[in-house]
Formats: sequence, structure tokens, C-alpha cells
Amino acid sequence: MGYPPAEVADTIRDAFKPIAKTWPYINLWVPVVHERPEMKWFRAEIRRGLWGLGRAYAVTRGAHISLSSFSMPPSTVYAPTPPRRAATRYRPVDRMDALFAMARMRLARQDELAAVLGEEELDIPHLFGEGFLAEKRVQRAENRGRGKGVLQEDVYVEIRRKGLILVREQWGLTPGHLPPRELTRNSGRVHLHISRMAPRIVRMNWGDRVEIYGGWSEPKLSYTLVRPDALVWGTWDGAETLFWLEVESGHRSMKSFAERLQAKMQICAVLSHLRVVMAVLSTRWIIQAVTLLKPPPNVAVVVGRWKGRDSWLLPVPEFGRIRVARKARVR
Repeated sequence: MGYPPAEVADTIRDAFKPIAKTWPYINLWVPVVHERPEMKWFRAEIRRGLWGLGRAYAVTRGAHISLSSFSMPPSTVYAPTPPRRAATRYRPVDRMDALFAMARMRLARQDELAAVLGEEELDIPHLFGEGFLAEKRVQRAENRGRGKGVLQEDVYVEIRRKGLILVREQWGLTPGHLPPRELTRNSGRVHLHISRMAPRIVRMNWGDRVEIYGGWSEPKLSYTLVRPDALVWGTWDGAETLFWLEVESGHRSMKSFAERLQAKMQICAVLSHLRVVMAVLSTRWIIQAVTLLKPPPNVAVVVGRWKGRDSWLLPVPEFGRIRVARKARVR
């Protein structure tokens, strides 16, 4: 899934507005596919993001829909169906998933795109096909990164305007609207890289106990203005779980970071129906402040180092408690 659910809801709003002006009695139905019955967070986020739409809308799992699925009684006045767009000839799911992910990131390292797609390695020509590359929908961009931590041998992938137009057509957006992009908040390149690698960090530490359905850096959430550095949606031991990643380089004071993290824990407590694993990657002196906090019962906090030989290594989470990786403990 290339976009987090709150951003999906925003894009659906943008696509629906001109249609609603043309067809005043239209209703909105958003079927969410590839989701298990017990996995409800993605649908609930889209439903919250569509609140106040002014039309009856339903967000369902697959094609299962009834009148009770709608937010209000739907309009039943007949209106002709708007003409469908011509189907694109690029239909492989993995290719379009990669293109959606690139539309959100715009420019990404090759290993970052692989992490978002749940792959260990990527062969760019094989993934996108010679047609995409020849038509300049995407391209390889050597040494395009800027800032501290950029290596000369880094290989970047960049989506071009033709690729963005194709994604726009898949969304059903009107001309002049481009697909939304991630909010980087002027974060450093290393910070952004770790955030984008979040799905791989989760899989690397707890691969035998987790199943991942999507992961995003700097995602928007429908119920708060606070954004995690990264969010991974999946299961822990078969139960629906959010993995919330925070990366702290040590530029904040211990008190400031502790207050900020405690506030984010309280946001997680609102999701009482969900378990949340909050992973904090930071320096050793910041870790000392984290250990003094008290997480809510549905939140597990795990702490590790953000750089160094033992970076990204995290302990097994325990809900209601804070656990620190052995190599990251303050002596």
C-alpha cells in the first residue's frame, strides 16, 4: 500500500468533489481489498478521514456492502453513471504498488523502495519494465541525495511527471492535482532514511512474530496533528498492531524529548482497541530519559540505538512496559 489511510481519505475527497458537483445525488463507496476480517484499523482511518463529506459514504472490506454500511441513508434518485476512464496498459500489481510508493516519496534510495514494498532487493528494470524506463515515467538517479550521510555509491530512483500523471489517473484526480507526497519536515537524510526503512526494521527484529501490511514514513493520522516518524501496520502474534517508530538524533534536551514522547504515548492510548509497539531509536543519553516514562497498557516501548554497530537492534516488546536493547543500555 503506497499511501497511509488518512492520506488516502484526503485524496478520495479531492477526487470526489468535482464528481459530486456534477452528480448531486451520488454516494461514495470505498471497498478496501486485501484485508483480513479482523484487521479494522485501515478502514476506520479512512472512515474518520471522510467525516463531514456531505454525502453518504461507506468504507467496507471488499465487495460486502449493505444500507447499514453508509454513514447516512444514501440517495436513491437515479443518476447516470459517469463515464469510466480507459484502462491503462500497465496492470501488474507489483509495478503499480511501486509506482504509488514512488509517487509519495518522489525520490528514494533503492533499498528504501525495497523496504516499503517488503522486498530484500529490487531490480529496477525488472520491476518497472523497459516501457516505464523508456517512456521516462521513472528513472534511476545517481547520487541525487543531499545532506550529511549521503554516500557516493547510493543509487536513487526518481518518479518523473509522466509517472505522476499515471498515478493521478489511477486515483481519478482531475488535471492540475498531483498525488500527495510525504512530509519530510526538513529532516536530515539519515533521519529520513531510517524512517523509510521502518518495515525492514520491524521485520529484521521480529520477523517470525509479525506480518506486515503497509509501512509509511511521516504519515498523517486522522485523529491528531502529531505525525510519527514512521508507522507500520500489521500483526503481532496474529493480533492487529501498529508499530510506531521515533528517531531522535540527540539534538533535543532530555526533558523536551521525554515530554514529546509521553504525549505521543497518550495519543496511542486513544487507540484502546489496538496494540501499539513504539520503537525509539536514539542516542544513549536520550535513552536514559525514555526509561523514566510510563506507557499505557496497550503500548509497548522498545528502545535501541539509531546508529553504530548495533544500530536498529530492538528487544522483544512487552505491553505496558519499556524494554531497552542490551547494547543500548546506559551504564
